[in-house]
Amino acid sequence: MKYFVVRAYFSPLFREVHLKAMEKEHDSLGQLSYTSFLPKDMVKERINHREYNRALKVDGKLMCAGPVTDYRWAMFIYKVEFEEEARSLIEADPFFKCGFFIDYEINGWYYRI
Repeated sequence: MKYFVVRAYFSPLFREVHLKAMEKEHDSLGQLSYTSFLPKDMVKERINHREYNRALKVDGKLMCAGPVTDYRWAMFIYKVEFEEEARSLIEADPFFKCGFFIDYEINGWYYRI
């Protein structure tokens, strides 16, 4: 197996909405989750996105994933045989399919420690 790092870029709208929701969560002193400030369609796709990636993790194809703190992009580390499989996994992600991810780049990665 090989490892591939994918940097998936968020759409400007997705980024803007998430940053505003994070501010509102902060203003609530942690009483409300940022997800309570997201539009319903984003919440639905977030659920689909998380379920999809949890299944990949259970299957051993996803090592880890998550957004950077400014929501410009998210990183995924896939453990698959070929780059084409990593490409098909990110393109099948509900966030990519609905337009929350607008582009991505893939690089091979050496897992050392």
